[in-house]
Amino acid sequence: WSKLAKTCKLVPLGEAEASGTDTMYQCMLFELGKVPVPKSLLDKVDSKDKKHKIQMHINATLFHAKKGAFFGNTWSGPRQTVDDNCLTREKGPVSKWNGNPAELCSLKLSPRDKNYAFIFHTKADLADVRLAVELVMTVTDIKGEIRGEEFGICWGVLPMVAAKNASDFSKKEDDMAKGSLFAGTPRLLLFLGADEAALSKQKNAKLPGGVFKYVSLKHTKADDSIMKLISPNELVGGDDS
Repeated sequence: WSKLAKTCKLVPLGEAEASGTDTMYQCMLFELGKVPVPKSLLDKVDSKDKKHKIQMHINATLFHAKKGAFFGNTWSGPRQTVDDNCLTREKGPVSKWNGNPAELCSLKLSPRDKNYAFIFHTKADLADVRLAVELVMTVTDIKGEIRGEEFGICWGVLPMVAAKNASDFSKKEDDMAKGSLFAGTPRLLLFLGADEAALSKQKNAKLPGGVFKYVSLKHTKADDSIMKLISPNELVGGDDS
């Protein structure tokens, strides 16, 4: 998915799907829970020889539920090192990832009081929009300069509700929305659509207890000059800003 998304031309929105008022939104990503992380990667995190490090990041793409297509661009969030600052091993039954031994973990995105976030503006009705997110882990050298194997660990499909204005968000747990997590890749959306019930019927697709905590906010007072700098439906943030 990671490689495909960067080379695939995404479908533009037609007039029927983008006929509303152009509005600026912000999406903030916080934490993933009960994620099956391969033991082979955790062994490298725990290793004392420090020949490698494991990095993680989120890929995100807008998906139009009615049109059944990805649109806009694919945003790759900042890469961060997987260590005790962001990783917590959870208690639970023996887990598997693609048939290989794994441990259930929770992972915090940018735990050092930095926002793992992006902004975008669109004329689309957010009731029809979902955010496809994928957690990616990469094996690198100890300096994080040379990247080796890359693993798509899990993915989620998050409704873009944007019920609150950005000025009203308090970053409390009650303000956060929660989305389910799935095994495989977001490409499943192209075959089954964004209906969670249909996705959950696929054997071993839905991760039991897997959760993605996030919030989508509306910027009602966004400056027109800022909106003109960003193409419609383009996700911008992190290293892009």
